[in-house]
Amino acid sequence: MGRQGTDFESVHLIIRVIEEKPETKVYEVLTKDEEFLGIIKWHGPWRKYIFFPDDKTMYDSNCMRMLAGFIDDMMEERK
Repeated sequence: MGRQGTDFESVHLIIRVIEEKPETKVYEVLTKDEEFLGIIKWHGPWRKYIFFPDDKTMYDSNCMRMLAGFIDDMMEERK
């Protein structure tokens, strides 16, 4: 996963900060063709970042690993 400013990229996905809150951030998840796939944001009841996929989207195991790795990285930053 490469990092350019506030964007994160993998072979097929782009993750970009769309909102900065006082203690958390909201990210949009896009394809390389800039198609919207969902958002990653803080979910207070679980005290974790969660991926909220858009309807009718699908992911292979590589995309899911990349998303999980990104979320793990964001959780480490919060410590």
